[in-house]
Amino acid sequence: MTNIQDARSLADMWAMFRTGAIPPHAPKYQVDSMRDAFYGGAWAFSILLNHAFSRSDGEDGVCEMLDKLHDEINAHTMATVRAVQISADDAEKVLAIVKHGTPLTDAEEAYIRSLLERDDDDEPPNQVQ
Repeated sequence: MTNIQDARSLADMWAMFRTGAIPPHAPKYQVDSMRDAFYGGAWAFSILLNHAFSRSDGEDGVCEMLDKLHDEINAHTMATVRAVQISADDAEKVLAIVKHGTPLTDAEEAYIRSLLERDDDDEPPNQVQ
């Protein structure tokens, strides 16, 4: 599986994540730990989603919960990217991996590029424009 639009299960998503995020010759314990974390995240997401559906807030409550999760994921990504210093060539490789897994709008690509290319003293932008 190489295209996120073809994914039909968590196993499909795990296979793509495994290929894109873990070195091919990583030790078994690392792969197992990453798989446990991947499925743990999926489990946590499903619990939150089920909770939002079970409340009487209806569709608005689910949308609000999804917006909060999106913001939380973006904040984590910004903190991670901010902690890593990479070259312009490596930034292009990271962007290619992200684009392979998730189709990006021009604004999203520009946002990720701005995170990867900023100077150490620059504050990361707060959101996609």
